[in-house]
Amino acid sequence: MFLQFTLERHSKFSNFVEIGTGAGVSSILFGLPAIMRDGGSLYTFDIVDVRLPSALRAWSALPIFFEKADLDADLPWEPAMVATRKADLLFVDGGNRLLESLRYGSQLRQGGGLLIHDWLGYFGSNEDETKGMLRDVGFVEQYSDFSEHVGSAARFFIRMEVT
Repeated sequence: MFLQFTLERHSKFSNFVEIGTGAGVSSILFGLPAIMRDGGSLYTFDIVDVRLPSALRAWSALPIFFEKADLDADLPWEPAMVATRKADLLFVDGGNRLLESLRYGSQLRQGGGLLIHDWLGYFGSNEDETKGMLRDVGFVEQYSDFSEHVGSAARFFIRMEVT
């Protein structure tokens, strides 16, 4: 519900990057607006390929591109950096959400969105510190009241300035 709410408010977002593909189901939720919004796309990355056959069938009609990569490695992975520079929204659902949010989120343009999945369960008591780190690279949280109202563990940030 929170994802739909966010995408409705940012109807010009058509190019997406997903870190943490998993079974590939959430990829479909980004692939649909990508195809419906003027030829967008989704680039999705994961360290392992565990995509479900049923998800792959749905992918076949959508502009979704998967690459196997370790985005938590010591050095940034250039193809993911390039994809994020072209993206309107970065969805982080990988192994090290803070590293991925800061490393790849820093490649988003001004006005780009950062959606972090499992925010509450992952950051817990470090929530304020994490928000401070994101602020330091130009991100401001949006829609937290709605996220809490609907019981979403995700949080959304807009890149207000490029630092």
